Amino acid sequence: MAWFQSSAILTDILARYAVTEKLYRDESSKLNDKIEDAILRVYIAVLKSTAEAMTIYRSTTEETQLGKWLQIYQEMQRKQEANNILLGVDRLLDGIRDIAQKIELNKLPIAEGAHFDSHMDEDQAECLENTRVELLDDITNWVDDPEGKTIFWLSGVAGTGLTTISRTVARKLQERELLGASFFFKRGEGDRGKASQVVTTIVKQFMIALPQMRKELATALENDLMIVSKSLKDQFDYLLLKPLLSVKFSNGQRLPLVVVIDALDECEERSIETIIRLLPRVQESKTIQLKVFITRRPEHPIFEGFERIEDEHKDVVLHEV
Repeated sequence: MAWFQSSAILTDILARYAVTEKLYRDESSKLNDKIEDAILRVYIAVLKSTAEAMTIYRSTTEETQLGKWLQIYQEMQRKQEANNILLGVDRLLDGIRDIAQKIELNKLPIAEGAHFDSHMDEDQAECLENTRVELLDDITNWVDDPEGKTIFWLSGVAGTGLTTISRTVARKLQERELLGASFFFKRGEGDRGKASQVVTTIVKQFMIALPQMRKELATALENDLMIVSKSLKDQFDYLLLKPLLSVKFSNGQRLPLVVVIDALDECEERSIETIIRLLPRVQESKTIQLKVFITRRPEHPIFEGFERIEDEHKDVVLHEV
């Protein structure tokens, strides 16, 4: 503001002396030496004043700009520090949520020894090399076929090596990172002979194969503390199917996974038909192409449920292979 005021004063002085100079020039072709000297001194003084004012203005402007940049830099630093604090808080909250989630997920009960590589059955045999080649190739083709049936039924009478084949299939799937879960029923072996923990045992394995399910699964456990003791249908819907449906991939891919269930006929009879009725619903997921490999002996309760899902299975009878 001061710069503009001083500029106005100097302009006024210059205008006055310009008029004075013109008047004298009009009256005489030659100015009086004293008057000319006085006018020159005024012009010189004005020029000096202008130069000093410009110097002060530039200096002040640079200092002001420097001060502003310093303020901006300090403000950016404060914002960065605040952002760092917020990021730290977010990481802390994520850690707390992760711990809480793990606590909830650890509540899932499992049937001890039911998964194929359990230490309880570590001495159980798998197919010898170059044996059951045609059957294993058939199963592999079914796994790899995106249009393949949801369920592969392998039936056979006792002594035909169903469990040995199931272990071999599970091992091969695991090596290809295609094994979602496994459950090997065994009558008289505690929870392995019942269906009460088949869903929770399968789901707990899915937490490793498909960690994207964990958030929805933890939510289900938080929302209903009794869900693990409810009906198979409720467990299937809220602990398996709904978390499966929540999984999305940004690239739009459909991930193939297989569940291996061995010796379904050794499960308590009243639950077999329920399991058979629920399993085909896994195909509702558009993100996970989940298939189920099942072995069983041809006993009545299984066939009743089997007939109801006739269009959704591939059936192979072992003694015919």
